[in-house]
Amino acid sequence: MKQTIVVLALAASSVAAPAQKIREASPQQQLVTTCNAEAKYRELTGESRNRYISGCLSNGRKRLQEVLMACNAQARGKGGEERRKFMDECLRR
Repeated sequence: MKQTIVVLALAASSVAAPAQKIREASPQQQLVTTCNAEAKYRELTGESRNRYISGCLSNGRKRLQEVLMACNAQARGKGGEERRKFMDECLRR
């Protein structure tokens, strides 16, 4: 049942994708993709996979928070559009 829902959701999103502007994955999306790939590489299943993914995302969020704080500190003095562009670029590094 879950597989059917996932397949339908992916099919629906692939139909809608051409109408939407394609953009890069956010740092959070990249983190989720990385954690999932690592869990698959380690061939984890069930509860051990859930624990691994949870820990991986938790550690990754801490790293993302540190990057955000560093970018924020560097963006001091910038305003408006200049700040937004700087933050976008800084967070994608």
